[in-house]
Amino acid sequence: MRNAILFFSLFLYSFCSYCQTYTGLVKNAQNEPLPFVNVVATDVIDNKTKAGVLTDETGYFSLIIPTSHAFILTLSLIGYRSREQYFPTTTTQDLGLLLLQEESSELQEVVIHAAQPLLTRKSDRLIFNVENSIVSAGANALEVLQKTAGVRIERDKIGMLGKNSVQILVNNRLCPLTAEDLTAYLRSIRAEDIARIEVMTNPPATYDAEGNSGLIHIVLKKTINNFWGGELTSSFQQSSYTSATVGGSLTYQKNKWSIFSSTNKNDGAIQVQEKNKIYYPTQLWDTDTKIKYFTRFFSNRTGIDYAVNDRSTIGIQYLGNSNRPDNQEQTSTPIYGPSKGIDSLLTTRAHTDKKIVSHALNGHFKTVFDTLGKNMTVDLDYFTYTNTQERINTSNVRIPQREEVDSFTNATNQSITTYTSTVNVEWPLGKVQFDFGGKVSFMQNNSDISTYNHRIEALDLGQSNRFNYSENTQALYASASKTLKKWDIKLGVRLEHTQTKGLSLTLNERQENRYTHLFPTLYVTYITNENNQWSFNYGKRINRPSYSSLNPFRWYSTPYAYTEGNPFLQPFFSDNFEFAHVYKNNLNTSFYLSRTINGVDQITLTAPNTVTQATIRKNFLKEISIGLSQSYTFKEWHWLTSYLQYNVNYTEIKSNLSSTKAEQSGLNFYFSLSNTLTFNQTKTLLGEVTFQYVAPGISGMDYITAYHRTDVGIRWLLLDRKLQLNAVGSDLFKTNKNTIKSEVNTIKQTYTNYYDTRQISLSLVYKFGTNIAATKTKNFSNEEERNRTD
Repeated sequence: MRNAILFFSLFLYSFCSYCQTYTGLVKNAQNEPLPFVNVVATDVIDNKTKAGVLTDETGYFSLIIPTSHAFILTLSLIGYRSREQYFPTTTTQDLGLLLLQEESSELQEVVIHAAQPLLTRKSDRLIFNVENSIVSAGANALEVLQKTAGVRIERDKIGMLGKNSVQILVNNRLCPLTAEDLTAYLRSIRAEDIARIEVMTNPPATYDAEGNSGLIHIVLKKTINNFWGGELTSSFQQSSYTSATVGGSLTYQKNKWSIFSSTNKNDGAIQVQEKNKIYYPTQLWDTDTKIKYFTRFFSNRTGIDYAVNDRSTIGIQYLGNSNRPDNQEQTSTPIYGPSKGIDSLLTTRAHTDKKIVSHALNGHFKTVFDTLGKNMTVDLDYFTYTNTQERINTSNVRIPQREEVDSFTNATNQSITTYTSTVNVEWPLGKVQFDFGGKVSFMQNNSDISTYNHRIEALDLGQSNRFNYSENTQALYASASKTLKKWDIKLGVRLEHTQTKGLSLTLNERQENRYTHLFPTLYVTYITNENNQWSFNYGKRINRPSYSSLNPFRWYSTPYAYTEGNPFLQPFFSDNFEFAHVYKNNLNTSFYLSRTINGVDQITLTAPNTVTQATIRKNFLKEISIGLSQSYTFKEWHWLTSYLQYNVNYTEIKSNLSSTKAEQSGLNFYFSLSNTLTFNQTKTLLGEVTFQYVAPGISGMDYITAYHRTDVGIRWLLLDRKLQLNAVGSDLFKTNKNTIKSEVNTIKQTYTNYYDTRQISLSLVYKFGTNIAATKTKNFSNEEERNRTD
């Protein structure tokens, strides 16, 4: 351990060997030198302050900046207009003469801005400078993400190439929202308000190690003090059924107070069709299910921040969601015998009343210690989640000469409460940037299920259960980063200790678990020249089971099919490696490798001697995936901007279950092309054509057939861009559906699902007020715990 500490200390010391000294002269419009001007340099990559100094009596300054990146220089002095100027990496060390204009002057300030590159590679993230792209014209954040390198959006769900899931940050604050609310929130952010989007395929140690997921950080432009504004939105969607959404937001900022609030409400429905076939030795079960899913939700997000002084702020934020995703379903299962005729028919009608309510409360405090970027942030979070549902299920089995009727009601209730606290410190020391902190979380999950059998008019005690689960986690982390001429290096480590307890009161089963793990991260970037940036990163991640998947009891959809949880599920780990290259700040190439051990997947167990279909999650997979992804933006013509990306990977999977194949391997391929058409010189009438294609491939021990979709849209900006009209046609040819094929105990299964993605959408957005700007969202430090309620 002593040698390791010595080596780490020497390594950090070696970080402190490179910096750049820049000089300049500040004068006013009368060519008089300005003393005591505050000169601050901010890194354009991570938006962090790197150095600060005051000009002397002659207006001269000398600034030592510990970075080789491009930077923004901010000049400020009471009585004069503040000035920001961008300096690229090719800037000479003599910045020359810089002028400041008096606030009362009628002369227009002259500021030279150099265009930032479209793509920039930093050690731990890829940066897309949105303000330099045509995609920002009249678009929203969700539409911009669709054209961001490495990001994949399907059915309004945000993903990342080569990743199972993704989390969204806005101004370094994680968004604690459900999928529907997150989509609505991102659509409320104007692309014109976004400075850049940062894609982190291997998140640094500052963030939770949970999930084989990436992070997408949306950085908004700085807001102007003393303003108010807002927007009103409405949309109409027509698929199999009609849906409508209305919403609004208000933002107020004056002096030391900043207040924001937004509300969204949706009411409608979609139709889902699920088909599956199970090929038993002497029978074929051919099931067709039609489900009407109601989409009725209401959400509110409100926050208040107060600037205690120039260096400290305190605030509170509330997030509430109420969702009523009821559904009605009809299932028909003809059962074919050896003669291929129908032997019997199973029909099921079900209605589910479901209500989900969540409340999240966050209190936060941030203080800045100096102008060099030393700061501390403290967060306290409380979160409560309830999910109650009642499902009435009636099944008829018709066989020759006889009919059987089975009717039962499943009632479930789940209640989750979490308390979370985090502390984060950013501490530049010399030319090394240190980040360190900790997090503690306490979670309690209580759930119960009751089954009422209508045939005997009594509670079925054998099909009822109460399950309690608790999970506590403590984490410490630290990272250090340094720029060495053309090299960027960042090291990090996160230590997490977790204790879990699961108790089935009905079955009298208890399961306890404790584990402690280290999660290292490493990032290295090398800038060969202005046209070539190379990088490598590594990270270790943990995937914990969702709370509901640990409940050992069974949930019946038909008398012969049920889903059950597994209290013995264990977390599984993944190692992720990536080697990437950016050419001319546009062409992004990424080669990655991911290895997962003891992975979890859902499997439907069938056997030749029974017709029962049991769906359960198990630890049984070992997976290695090697992939290549590329993205490029074509913008040679003023009327057309095309963004294309593809991802191809080879995956090898092994199973330790005797009921499945021992192993399988294959290629997966994804391609998307998005075209933005500009119909006039003012860029107020725009068109959009998008095509996505997923080739046949594998997932777990399943084989998935190909599918694709085509979307078209038009956007019209009116009233000085305050009014926006949109019309979009999605999945025009109804091709966004695939078939999943699997084999368990030599019995073949196929599943074909369609989620009603062909639709027409009309929307209207009106923005009002003065200096309208998107508001910032505060991080909820219990983001990981709330994600696992899905």
